[in-house]
Amino acid sequence: MIARIALVLLSVAAPALAQLKLDPVTREILQLQIALEREGFSPGIVDGKTGPKLALAVAEFQRRLGLNITATLDPSTRDALSMATRDPLQSYAISAQDIS
Repeated sequence: MIARIALVLLSVAAPALAQLKLDPVTREILQLQIALEREGFSPGIVDGKTGPKLALAVAEFQRRLGLNITATLDPSTRDALSMATRDPLQSYAISAQDIS
């Protein structure tokens, strides 16, 4: 139930965030936080800021996938999260299927 609520909140918040004028670094951190959250690796609060929880989530994601553990958004991590092709800060209409 909590995961479903988080999905709905992220789906509602992402379009609003997409409309904001964000500097490139903050935007990239938000994208990383949302991408990790979608993969089941909680980066802590999705706020566009770096911190120890974000680094831990990145490191655990890298470890689970057998990537080089850098705890940073390196090219192989970006590719594994499909960040180049799947921007989490895009508009999305929630369907009845999403809610069910």
